[in-house]
Amino acid sequence: MNDGHATGSLRTPPVMRGDWTHLAHQTESVGQDVQMALRKNKVFAFACHPYDLMFDDFCAQIVAGYELTHPGKGVTPLVRKRWIDVAVWLISAIHDAHHLGVRAVILPRGKTTFRGKRFGYQITTKVVDILAASGWVTLQVAPSGSNVGRASEIFSSDKLRRLFKRTGFVWSPRQYDDSKEVIVVRQKDDFLMEKFTLETPETAEVCQMRTEVHEINRLTLGYAVFPCMPNSAIKGLISGQDNEFCDFSSLTYRRIFALGRLDKGGRFYGGWWQQIPTKYRPYIRIDDEPVVELDFGATIVTLLYGQRGLALPNEPYDLGINPTGDPDKRSIIKKYISALLNASGGYQLPKEERALLGVTSKQLRKLVEAKHPKIVDAFGKGVGLDLMYLDSKIALLIKQALLGQTVPVLGIHDGFLVPVRHEHLLRDTMMDAFKKVAGIYPTIKRTAPSVIRFAPRTLTVYERFLSGFRRSANHPGGCLAPLHT
Repeated sequence: MNDGHATGSLRTPPVMRGDWTHLAHQTESVGQDVQMALRKNKVFAFACHPYDLMFDDFCAQIVAGYELTHPGKGVTPLVRKRWIDVAVWLISAIHDAHHLGVRAVILPRGKTTFRGKRFGYQITTKVVDILAASGWVTLQVAPSGSNVGRASEIFSSDKLRRLFKRTGFVWSPRQYDDSKEVIVVRQKDDFLMEKFTLETPETAEVCQMRTEVHEINRLTLGYAVFPCMPNSAIKGLISGQDNEFCDFSSLTYRRIFALGRLDKGGRFYGGWWQQIPTKYRPYIRIDDEPVVELDFGATIVTLLYGQRGLALPNEPYDLGINPTGDPDKRSIIKKYISALLNASGGYQLPKEERALLGVTSKQLRKLVEAKHPKIVDAFGKGVGLDLMYLDSKIALLIKQALLGQTVPVLGIHDGFLVPVRHEHLLRDTMMDAFKKVAGIYPTIKRTAPSVIRFAPRTLTVYERFLSGFRRSANHPGGCLAPLHT
């Protein structure tokens, strides 16, 4: 069986592009009060990739002006460069907030909540003070008891907003931070029933995985990815409708492994397109092109049959209790079979789901065993994580193959999005990658597009995004209006 690593290096897209908006980013380190604040249409600075080509000259002038008005010992060139880098990062986040109509950028500065590993606490705090002293931002201290610390919200000043307005939104390449760990190894505490993250081991295997993910991330970051949806739908995703909020700053992946091992799990997580409801995915645009989504059919079951050299039964989720093809019933059956393969022991569906299927737990188990008699011995043995590892290697091959041909691709575990014109290439690539890793050809289905009625004249957020993307063709290096106001 192939190890899933492609040969050769990926090619960079011929046109320099960048991602656009960076919105609220929820992390384990942020307190509950901060997480509630993030749901109120705000940008979280730690999630932002800087517009290094667009704002570096502007921020260099700010730092130079500050040094002139605050003479002292002076700073070294290295410290000055780091001040500029932090300023670019923060101004980039404020720029994103401004053009989305978001009021504030959140930057927790409490000693227990600050996680700015990119630059560090002291230098970030210094630059925030420089921007405030120079009149480009205003600060607001978090309410008492929020466990955030001073100046947790940063607002653009009037003169900065005027500067942004004169410039308009212009597309610009982003700076990718490859210091972020993209290989995550987790373990389960059976006593506390919780998962925790282990220190990632430094092995040759991990180094190769890390290099692969970083390269995929850099190339993915080179495409414009945004949903063509009404303002109300976009703001609903940002603010957290249905108890989940979409983090549009998440344009890159990390691989997450389970049970403290590098051969369990390993799927790619992180892209905001994985966070939104399925019905919204057909409205995603990549470089303003409509997309198509192709998914592997019955991925985990197919992988298990392929691993054992067995022929997959037709319609593996058809147990004879869903004659009308009800998608909700099919989803429940799929969930049940997947749970049998993932669980170490027995598994029962919730009572309401069994009622929808119209069978008891015993009846459902017998129907599944009758449909899949050759893999019954795998039920309750926890083989699902091994199969997910194979699934992740297939996803790796697909991303590498398409991005290596300058074809943008967005992964959703066992499904993939590409511009419509690349549908046939995606299908062929998926077939080849699955056969290479699993030794069996898969079934591939085209996800039916959703139909959501959009009210007229409500697409201004997307139109602003699209306008900036189109204008970028005339400003290949990015631009900003003159600093003087």
